[in-house]
Amino acid sequence: MLCYSFLSDYNDLVEVPNNNNNQYILNEINKINNDNKNELTVKLIGIKKTYWICCNKNIRAINNLYLGLENNEKFGLLGFNGSGKSTTFKTITKEILYDSGSIYLFGKNTETQFNDIRNCIGYCPQENPIFDYMKVREIISFYLDLKNIKGSTEEVCERFGLTKFLDTYCVNLSGGNKRKLSFAIALMCNPKLLLLDEPSTGVDPESRRIMWKNIMNLNKNGNQFNMILTTHSMATTYFLCDTVSWLKSGNFLSIGNPEKLKIALSAGYKLNMKFVQLSQQTPNEATYEIALNDASKTIKDFNVLVNNIKMIENIKPYIIEFVKVINLIKGNCLEIALIRINNDFSFEVNLKIIKEKQSALFTQILDMKNTNNLLSEISISMESLENILTKL
Repeated sequence: MLCYSFLSDYNDLVEVPNNNNNQYILNEINKINNDNKNELTVKLIGIKKTYWICCNKNIRAINNLYLGLENNEKFGLLGFNGSGKSTTFKTITKEILYDSGSIYLFGKNTETQFNDIRNCIGYCPQENPIFDYMKVREIISFYLDLKNIKGSTEEVCERFGLTKFLDTYCVNLSGGNKRKLSFAIALMCNPKLLLLDEPSTGVDPESRRIMWKNIMNLNKNGNQFNMILTTHSMATTYFLCDTVSWLKSGNFLSIGNPEKLKIALSAGYKLNMKFVQLSQQTPNEATYEIALNDASKTIKDFNVLVNNIKMIENIKPYIIEFVKVINLIKGNCLEIALIRINNDFSFEVNLKIIKEKQSALFTQILDMKNTNNLLSEISISMESLENILTKL
């Protein structure tokens, strides 16, 4: 049998083995192990799925996946195409059979009790679940009857901005409106678990706003629901999700609150500084060669930086002022690396800051902006979470 339960009994979840080295996966396993009161509403336990292809080759789409979601938790699933996001959804909804593991939704094992929770799930797959030669009103009516939902077709269409398409055949809808219709089908039952697989692909900004508004409205009147959303938009997960994850090769590389992940995974901060013109030659005419190993230098080398750079005379004043700034901030940093000197004599520097001295460094940089007459610009920023995750 291709699909079988990883644990023979729901109460045996405490026996989930701790056999992963990834700390984020270990956290999920520990969360599941400690859920003695069955407070987690979604549990994926050791899910594996392999696709067999020709010539005795196979692809492991999901590789020992663990996930535990608390009640009302909204979860954003990020990752490149082919990372296993859609396959994860299809195992949850029983579209495909997984090789091993267990999935529990609201305390029910989906292998044996899926019919008990089927009506609790709203699902918008990547492939639109509509029929080309049915009208929009007929599609809405069909799914209202299928899900045994009391409500009118007109109300559903008005809620999702589809009223003017009521008598349009689905084959004649644009790609964006087909996605809106698929999204409406997923939300019309006010689900306890909402599964959205890249729901806004091809959708215009106004329609996307209507989508997100309807998701937010599900929370009204104390209604609680779980959501798992796959998207390529980091902004969407920031707006809609409590927790985000990065899926690669069928397993999580990271899971957590977006801001906490940014702090935990960031290589540090980027410092940009630019000085007023200190030489007669204009910046656009400057040509120089930086003789730095791998285009960077650690802090211990900055005091002799002038001697390590082959340069024309006009850049020397900028190097001298740059080193002065670095010497002022180095006490607050664990590591400083010069990344680039640009043709406009501006400097880009990577910083790893001593955690306890972060506030002091920011204050110091703000003071420099106001007191150093030779600095025309100075700013510090953290790398975006999107850039951090794509490097994992």
